[in-house]
Amino acid sequence: MSALTLQDRFEMPVPPLFSWRDMLDYFLFRLIPGVEVIEGHALRQAVRLPRSFAVIEVKLTPARKALGVHVFSARETDRDFIAARLTRQFDLDAPMRKVNEALKRHRALGALVKARPGLRVPGAFDPYLLAMRAILGQQVSVKGATTLTARLVERYGKPIALVAEEGLWPRALFPAPERLAGEVIEGLGMPGKRAATLTRLAGFAADGGFSALESDIAPLKTLEALPGIGPWTAHYVGLRALHLRDAFPSSDLGLRYAAGDFSGAVPSARELEEMSRAWSPYRGHAAIHLWASLQTGTQGAKGG
Repeated sequence: MSALTLQDRFEMPVPPLFSWRDMLDYFLFRLIPGVEVIEGHALRQAVRLPRSFAVIEVKLTPARKALGVHVFSARETDRDFIAARLTRQFDLDAPMRKVNEALKRHRALGALVKARPGLRVPGAFDPYLLAMRAILGQQVSVKGATTLTARLVERYGKPIALVAEEGLWPRALFPAPERLAGEVIEGLGMPGKRAATLTRLAGFAADGGFSALESDIAPLKTLEALPGIGPWTAHYVGLRALHLRDAFPSSDLGLRYAAGDFSGAVPSARELEEMSRAWSPYRGHAAIHLWASLQTGTQGAKGG
């Protein structure tokens, strides 16, 4: 078991219109057991880096208007790489004034934006991990996806340990793509076809697929071309992992129910897709507002 110690600490300025509480609330409902922990107002996550791995703690320091970052690793880490990934994960580069102004043009969405003007898109430090979680969440609840992900980590994850740190901390790394590529995944309690999709997606990641998506002119189509990945999964991954602000998983039941609250009836996926065109180019931000408008415990009827 690898022992990790504090290697680096730094701060990231918090931009205007940023709600750490909303960000943590979203992550709290979707934490990967053993890999991610929220304690107090701190998010702690075990992540893979280009040449190593680490546990990263992030918490808000209101007096300094900054996010404090502590990096625990067995070796020196790349601060620039970590900062860039965290910027995406917490959507620190979102043009929030433009986003809010655009969404406020829609009467019902305007009320949601007014209630949460600092709500940003909760992203992912590792696109591969988020995409795997999305596969595990196909056709099940968020709670069901969490259970399946926990089983996957327990069976294939890598144990880790921190030195002299109190409280709740991650204890495992999510399974590496190289570990799952070509693996016959069984016994998780999910259909065989979905398990096979996990294997294929791990192979895609191991071959550099997610890096290639960064320069892909049609990344969602590339994802949908992978067997077992449909529009919902592609758009969900596009929104949270690829930083595509106009991605919109219109078939999501949670989004449809939320839209029904102001449209008078629960729209079909096709009807919601048509409705969402008015929210472009920030449909992804609209999706986050719609999910947030649902009562706690019902966010995202699928398991993303």
